[in-house]
Amino acid sequence: MSFTTAVLLITWAVLLVLALAVAGTIRQLRMLAATGSPSPRLAVGPAVGAPPPPIVELDPLPRPAALLFADHGCAGCAEVVPAFANGFADGATKVVLYADEAADGIPLATLAHQRKAFDDWRIPVTPYCVVIDEAGRVAAAGPVGSRLMLDQFGSIIERRILAT
Repeated sequence: MSFTTAVLLITWAVLLVLALAVAGTIRQLRMLAATGSPSPRLAVGPAVGAPPPPIVELDPLPRPAALLFADHGCAGCAEVVPAFANGFADGATKVVLYADEAADGIPLATLAHQRKAFDDWRIPVTPYCVVIDEAGRVAAAGPVGSRLMLDQFGSIIERRILAT
């Protein structure tokens, strides 16, 4: 067998494997579109309206509360944490939870080494904000990518939750 023949056979084998992978992905996307809801494995963040998972260091969980999940090395967190501290969700207890080491100089309650809480709450990215209402249920949850998004998130929360 010549070198050219071997390369052609390998190329066709790789193309066949890629075609099967694409077909499988398309099949999964069609199933997802047909059901209209993602698999529970794809769910991220706590479900709105559900009771939040416990956090040992915050037992009992304050009500109302605004929790910001952050990471020490996250560039977006460096912008969002000061905005979270100043004026976001006034009237709620504010806590910043860090997966590993906490950042210095934050004028809020911070909890470091909260990797288990990140897993329990299904937090996929940082910064991620979760608001707990007076009844102790998740009122809002979502990623926050900038100070502007945090301000918009805060105004929604103040209208829906903290005004009650």
